[in-house]
This record gives sequence, structure tokens and C-alpha cells, in this order.
Amino acid sequence: MNNNKSKGFGDVAIVGMGALFAGASNVQEFWENIVGKVDSIQDVPKNFWDLDEFYDKNPLAEDKTYCKRGGFLPPVNFDPLEFGIPPKVLESISLNQLLSLKVAKDCLIDAGMLGDNKFSYDKQRVGVVLGANMGGNAFPLRERLMSPAKMKIALQACDVSNDVIENVIAKMKDGYVPWTEDSFPGFLSNIVSGRIVNRFDFGGANYVVDAACASSHCAIMQSIQELDSGRCDVMLTGGVNVSNDPLSFVSFSKTPALSLSNEIRPYDKNADGMLLGDGIGMLVLMRLEDAKQKNCKIYSVIKAIGTSSDGKAKS
Repeated sequence: MNNNKSKGFGDVAIVGMGALFAGASNVQEFWENIVGKVDSIQDVPKNFWDLDEFYDKNPLAEDKTYCKRGGFLPPVNFDPLEFGIPPKVLESISLNQLLSLKVAKDCLIDAGMLGDNKFSYDKQRVGVVLGANMGGNAFPLRERLMSPAKMKIALQACDVSNDVIENVIAKMKDGYVPWTEDSFPGFLSNIVSGRIVNRFDFGGANYVVDAACASSHCAIMQSIQELDSGRCDVMLTGGVNVSNDPLSFVSFSKTPALSLSNEIRPYDKNADGMLLGDGIGMLVLMRLEDAKQKNCKIYSVIKAIGTSSDGKAKS
């Protein structure tokens, strides 16, 4: 373990970027959407989940969301074998983990850390800290465990025979992803960073932080501290949130935090709530003096970063 004391390196350079957001498969498309003033918010696509089953414009409707719009990722070409993942275990691994591998690769390529002309660096001193505040496929697996007991009680109350009950439960289980040795690591949020260091053979710190909407900010702050302490020379950091499922929509509807008008109007006196959006954004950070020494392209320089809380405020 490297226990170097803080050397006060100061300025931090952003030398690589990777992104996957609504309407944008990469950083370039994301930037073009911003410049072009493209609205990437849309109704829930039919291939994501069924609005007829989960949507009701009445905010008081039980087990329903009154919001049907958000930011949804475009189709992504993902080759699991490229990252050493057998196709048969894909169902057991969350999209947070799978898509983060792709964005991490794009980000590392952009930083000049992969490929034939990569700059020299010590893999043991590369770390990964990401903001990630949602699990993956844990809820279907939990339902697989809990639903049979609930179903049995309900059917018994309706005087259904035991043979029919067992048949119904068996068929119901067939609709859920089965438990395997890949299930538990497949939905743990900390494995988002763990898979990245494993696939790219990095030896520095790897963990995720959860500060709700400030998760990516805190991840960047922690990454800067890893650089400033001298424990790592390169940090891959950013935020991961791929969880625009019915549970997320209903959860935020019952808070209630989602926009009643289904529109985002920040800083507007008529703003009436937020909308949900999937996305992954990553940066490669280095100490500025190291980035200059290795002739890295520098997108921007982080001079300082801070945090705060609002104590007993109503929020």
C-alpha cells in the first residue's frame, strides 16, 4: 500500500472524456446536441416499459407515476466478449456495470491511455471513483424470492387447489431472472468501478460514492484527493445512473419530485419539478504538471472544488 503524504500538487487537468446520455452515444454527439439546442427528453419508449401499466395523470393514483417523460439512452452496440463477459450471464449484470465498461473504454482512449500511441503510465497507480446511487437487477431477484409466498397466500384465500398453486408459482418464477453465482455481484453498485479496474488491470483505489444528485461531484472531489495525496497518478471518475425503470418513476412521483407538467424549467418561477434522465459521464484526471510532462491534451483545469450541506433546511 502506498502511504505517501500529501504533496499539495494543486491544479488538476481533465485529459479525457467519455459520455453516454439521452440522444447522445458519445461526447461529440452530446456537445452537438447542446450547441444545436436539441431537446432529448421524450415519452417513455415502448421498448423500455409499458405506460398503460404504470402511468396515470392523477398524482394520487395508487402505484402509478403521473410523469411519462424523461431522458432515455439510445441503442448501444455492446460486445460482452470484448470485456471478458460470457453472453449467458448478461441478464444477471446491471446496465450500470455493462455500459460503464464501454464509456470507461471510450474515455481511456480519448485520454491516450489505450491503443498503439498511448502515453506511458503505471497501471498500479490508476484509480476509479464513480458516483453511483442505484443498484441494478436486485428488485426482480427480490421479487423472485418474495412473490411465491405472497401468491400462495392470495390463492389459498381464493380456495385454489395446491396443485394449481404450485403450477402458478412455477410459471411465475419462469418470468424472473434466476439466481446464479453472477447475480449478487451483478447488482452491487460498487462493482461498477470494480469491473472497470478488473478489465483494465488498474491497481489504484476503486469505489463508488452516493450523495444522491451530487454523487458525481463527490466522486470528482475524492479523485482529486487521491491525486493530491500521491496515492494515484491517474483517476477515472464521473457519474453513472442507468435506472429509468417504473420503480424510479413511481418513487419520485410519490415524493413528489417529478414535474406535474412533464417539463423541465430550471430557474423559472413556474418550474414544478424535475424529470429523470439516464446517463453516464466520465473524466480522466491527472495532476496538471504530470499532464503537461506527458504532453496530454488538456480540456480544462480544475482549480478548486468544495462541498456543503444545508443543515435543517426543509429539503
